[in-house]
Parts: sequence; C-alpha cells; structure tokens
Amino acid sequence: MSRIRIIGLAIIAVFALSALASASASAATCTTKPCFTGPYPNTFTTTSGAGTLETAGGTKVKCTSDSTEGGEVTGEKTDKVKAVIFKGCESSGFKCNTSGAAAGEIKTNELESTLGYINKTTKTVGIDLQPKGGGNFATFECTAFVKVTVKGSIIGTITPINTETTKYKLVFKQTKGKQETQNLEGAAKDTLESSVNGGAFEGSGLESSEELTLAKAAKLEA
Repeated sequence: MSRIRIIGLAIIAVFALSALASASASAATCTTKPCFTGPYPNTFTTTSGAGTLETAGGTKVKCTSDSTEGGEVTGEKTDKVKAVIFKGCESSGFKCNTSGAAAGEIKTNELESTLGYINKTTKTVGIDLQPKGGGNFATFECTAFVKVTVKGSIIGTITPINTETTKYKLVFKQTKGKQETQNLEGAAKDTLESSVNGGAFEGSGLESSEELTLAKAAKLEA
C-alpha cells in the first residue's frame, strides 16, 4: 500500500511540474526588448484630440481628430494599420482632403511600425511609423490649387511599460516643423518631409496624442 501511495504521489508531482512549466512558458518574456507580449495578431483602435502637421517653412494643417483603420499588432516589435484618417483638417481657412475622401478628411497610405528605444537608460520606448513598402506617407489638397505630398516616417513615445493593459498612450511632439524625436536609439534620422505643388521637400512635424486600445491585454516590456 505504501509503495502504491509513493507512486501516486510521484505521478501527482510530475503533473504539477508539467503545469508549472506550461504556465512559465505562457508567461515567457519577449525575445528582445522593447517588445509587446503575445498573443498575435492583436487588433487595436486609436482615438485622438486635435493634431497639427507643420512644415519648417511655417505651413500648418490643423485637424480636429484622427483614428486608425485596420490596426493590428503583428509581432513582438511590429504592427500595421490600413490607414490613419485625420478629420476636420484645414489650412489657412481652406479644408484639406485626400482625393476621394470627404472634405476635411486626410487619409494616409497603409502604414507599418517598429518598436525601439528612444532612450534605453530611461526605458523610454518609441514607435517608428512609416509607409508600408516605402512610398508616400500621405497626399492631399487644400482647394484644387494646393497639392501636398508627405513622405518619410514619424516617431512617437508609447506608455505605459511593464504593465499588462489594453490601454496605451502614443504621443507625437514637434516644434516649428521639427519632430521632437528624430530617431530611435542607434538608428538613423527618420522624420517627415512635405512638398507643396511639386516643390522642394522640407522638414515637417506632427503634433498629436493618441489613445490606443488593444482587443486583448498585452504588456509592453522594456
């Protein structure tokens, strides 16, 4: 009877260790920080307040809000959006819109982004948002006579870190057409540029604060 009891306890111990190993695996950290924990894909939406696109030359396009279409975290460091749609957009009193969109509505091309450190020491994490496969960030016109092309990419800070949640804040800051964060740590300069009516491209910056809501809770490890 004692032998049977010992065997039974051994079997229970094996199952307990297996369950612990399984739990540890499911809670495993990402491969390289900063990173989002899974599972993937994880869809998301964003909402914002007012935002401004400003060129180094002083041209401003102000929008009342923006949101994403088809947002999805695709891996530890990557996500994509079908488009970011800015609404209520005007410049010098004229409504601006992407071709085929409603008046005051600017729609970006399909975008993708990568996570990285803005400052590893302070654990400041950024998202580098750029057009998928290259190409333009967005094109739009303000009246039939002013056509604007925006290219390049933009980096914003994302918080919180090391907390499992569905709610994140993504902030882009600029001053007089110069983006506050111009590159991820160890990477080359990566910013926006704009051209009006086919003229020379000039530096541009975007000011916006976004609330990003994931479908499933995840942790941004840093």
